[in-house]
Amino acid sequence: MQKNVKTGRQPENKDAFSTAIVLLNRQRAIPVRHDWRSLLRAVVAGCVKASGFPYPAEVHVSLVGVRTIRRMNREYRNRDAVTDVLSFPALAFRTGKPVLEPGDIDPQTGLCFLGDVAVCLPRMREQAAEYGHGETRELAFLAAHGTLHLLGYDHETSEDESVMFDLQESMLVDMGFPRREAMPC
Repeated sequence: MQKNVKTGRQPENKDAFSTAIVLLNRQRAIPVRHDWRSLLRAVVAGCVKASGFPYPAEVHVSLVGVRTIRRMNREYRNRDAVTDVLSFPALAFRTGKPVLEPGDIDPQTGLCFLGDVAVCLPRMREQAAEYGHGETRELAFLAAHGTLHLLGYDHETSEDESVMFDLQESMLVDMGFPRREAMPC
């Protein structure tokens, strides 16, 4: 497996769905459990597969703390507040299909970089307690939500929200993480 040209890092996992996931722990508040790493790989790859994305893909997932997510939210969304997950898509989508530009598929790896997802682990822990389910389920939810944003899904209209949330929930149920109660975005 070749190293990622942008980061110089070798992707941690390139699974059967041809999705390479680069995981970066950029926080110290919460130790990252080994099963969370496996979970993140499976959820991200599952999202890419379920969406029908037609190319081998690469996604970067950063686990961050409160200060970092707040700074990112302020810088990129003009919202000075802590949030649970942020997505930074690298591709544009038109009518549900990726719009590729020259260079979007790395000639060395054959992978199409979808973008970055940042998950705030302290906020994930708070929300898991708030919603009354485990941290693993909440982490799976946030990873799925962030990855679907990379794949062109959003919840700006009620119709788009229904499509995105139905796919997200179906995937989580299939992976053994059913919703126990209504959860806000």
